[in-house]
This record gives sequence, C-alpha cells and structure tokens, in this order.
Amino acid sequence: MSQFAAHSRNKIPVAGSDSASSGPGTSYESNISFVRQMLLLFRKEDGKGLSDIFQKSMVKELLNLSVAQITSELPPFPKEIKPILEAFITLNQTKMRTGDQKALFQCYYSLLQTWNKYAEGMENWVMQPLAAVADQLVKCAERADEIKSSQASKRSLNFDSSNTNNNNGIEEENCLTKTGRILDVSKRLCLTDRNEDGSVSKKVYIYYFAGLQLKIYSKLQNTALAKNLEKVLASKSKELPSIREIPKAHAVRYLYFSAVVKVGEGDYSTAYEKFQLAYQLSHQSLGKKLKEKILIYLIPLTFIMKRKIPKAQALEKYERVVTIYSGLIASLRTGNLAQFDRFFSSFENFFLKKNLYIAIESLRVSVLVRLIKSTYIINGSSPHLNLNLVTKAIELSTYGSSSGNITSLELTECYIANLIYEGHIRGFISHGNEILVLSKVEPFPKVLGK
Repeated sequence: MSQFAAHSRNKIPVAGSDSASSGPGTSYESNISFVRQMLLLFRKEDGKGLSDIFQKSMVKELLNLSVAQITSELPPFPKEIKPILEAFITLNQTKMRTGDQKALFQCYYSLLQTWNKYAEGMENWVMQPLAAVADQLVKCAERADEIKSSQASKRSLNFDSSNTNNNNGIEEENCLTKTGRILDVSKRLCLTDRNEDGSVSKKVYIYYFAGLQLKIYSKLQNTALAKNLEKVLASKSKELPSIREIPKAHAVRYLYFSAVVKVGEGDYSTAYEKFQLAYQLSHQSLGKKLKEKILIYLIPLTFIMKRKIPKAQALEKYERVVTIYSGLIASLRTGNLAQFDRFFSSFENFFLKKNLYIAIESLRVSVLVRLIKSTYIINGSSPHLNLNLVTKAIELSTYGSSSGNITSLELTECYIANLIYEGHIRGFISHGNEILVLSKVEPFPKVLGK
C-alpha cells in the first residue's frame, strides 16, 4: 500500500459527502465530483481506472478548474498528487485552446515527468496509468515531428532560407529524441525495482517501455541507441520476467520493433526469430491489423531463412498483405523476372520505409534461380544445360521476347558464375561448349539465410 493510500484513507471526501457540497447540480460541483473520484482511484491504487482517464482525448471536467480551486474544495489535498493533477489540467486546457502539437507535446512531457516522480515509491499498480501517458506522449511526439518536417519541406520548396528555429542556426532537437530520453527514466523505474514479488514488481512493464523506445529508435534510424538498449536488457535478463510471462501486447510490441531494428542491421536470422515469436503471441489474442504488420516482414524473411512460400489460403484474410506480396509470391513460384520487377517497382518506396529494401531486392536472385531450374527441368533435367537456352529464357522472362538479343551470352555466364559462387547452383561453366555442367546430386540446393 502506498504512503498516500495509508495517509488519505479517512481524509479524502467521497462523492455525496457534506464537505463536497458547493451548489448541488451545478456544473462546477460536477467537475469537483469528478476530481474527487480521481482521488478515490489513487487511494484505491486503481491503475486501470486511472489509465482510462489519462488516455482520454479530452477530459471536459477539467477545462474550467484550477488546482487552487480543487485544493480549497477538497482539503487536505494530498501533495503527492498535486503535480500530476496540475499537469493534467494544463494538458486538457491546452487541448481546448490550441491544436499546436508542439505545445501539447510539452504538456504530455511534463505530465510523464510528474508520473515518473510519483511512481518512484509505488508498487506496480502505478505503471498502468504511467504507461498510458507514455504511449500518448510518443503519439504526440510523432505528430509534432511530422508537422515540423512538413513545414520544413514547404519552406524548402519556397526557397525560404530564413532561420525558423530561433536558435542562432542550431537545429532544434526533435520531439521523438526528447521522448526517448524521458522514457529512459520510466524504464529505469522497472529495472531498479527490488521487489521480488512478481505480482507487485514494476519489472513486468520493462518490455512495454523498451518497445516504445525501440519504436522511436527505429523511426529515427538510430541503431546505436537500439543496440545499447538491447545490451542493457540482455545484461539484466536473469532478473527480468520471461517474454512469455508478461502481457502479450507488451511482448509483441517489443519483439516487433526489436525485429525491425535487426532487419535494418541485416541480421535476418534474429529478426526472423523475433517476428516468429511475435506472430505466435499475437495469433492467440491480438488483432488482425497487428498480424498484418508482422506478416509484412515475416513473409520475405521466412523465404530468406527457410525457403518457404506461404499458401494462398493462409493469407486470404489479410488483404493488405496479399495486395503487397501476390506479385512476389507468384514470381518466386514461376521464375518470372518481369513480374518480380513490376512488383518491386510498385512497392519500392514502401520497402524503403520498412527497412526491407535490401532484403526484398535480394530475392530477385531466387527468382532467377527458379527460372534456370525450370529451364533445366523442361530440358529433361539433363546435367548439360545449353547456355543459349538459358539466355533466351532470361530474355523471355524479363522482356517478354527472346528474339531481340537483349541479353548477351556473356551476361548469362556472369549471372550463373555468381549463382555458383553463392551456392545456389552446383556445377561449372564450360565456356568453350557454351554449356552449364550441373551436379548430378542436388544441382539446385536450398541456400538458407543467416
């Protein structure tokens, strides 16, 4: 039980008490009554109830109140709660006055600061409303930075070279960077909690805040901070709860953004394992939209790591995934280079944003291998494959014609030499005979990713 709860059990006026009366039925009384109920939630250590309030888009009951009014109406007012209430009132009144995302960001930032300070001496019930405020702060920071970026682009298009940040030419730090730093404080509350009772330990929330930070680092493309965060978690792993023991939503978000960072680093093996676990956990209870986000990464990574292509019926309920990957899946099955090129061109910018550009681009090699293997099969699976035949197949697959001599024999030999070197084909090129001599034992081995 918190000190506040013990101190205030018999001192906080409850709804309907005589001390709450200052004009029954008035709007003012209704607003004071709402604050009274908030204080009751603090006294009861009702994290869920407080979380519901603090993640509302607007709390109208606070729009015409001040802390001075509240403390005079509800004496003795607990001093531990005052900074939180003051910051929350300022936030809601700022929302009413302005849509300025930067101003709102400062309000959310101050609110999280007050919650961090309040949470220091509390058990883990306090982490649910703190987490709700942290989530709202991240969303507000994203909007504020997007607006700032959009305004900078407009100024650039208008050739406006004036100094807009009023910082003597020094670029102002973005909101997401500031948010990542204050989330360190929230995360440290979890890491340093010495309570060994898992039911009241703040450590159960560690992956929630780690997930938020990784989301920020991924958006900022700051792999250094992401690596440092992962190192801290790894060093404390024996003291932390298992990823399967924490709330699934916390685990999935952490795994998702941790895997996204790994994709950006080119560590497809670790990324695949994390996305796999995230999908397994999300499959049990979380929504379709989240599963689609995971599948956007998991489909190419599964092919890279396992050389497996999903069946159509497994994806039919994920329309967005089918829209994106139908061209890739078909080209991998048939060896159609033109189809792959159309697919890749259509979603090139999307894959850049998702850190998937290099991973997807690398799959063209697999389409080419499939084409050569199909040519080999059509040719009776003879270990001697005519390179002119392969050249015509590449031309037909790429350009829809094999009569224009667009692809040279030398280029075909170059393609095949690289495929042999990378282990996709077992054999050697007989340059003088213009023949690819294939191994009689598994000439087209599965090359798994690393």
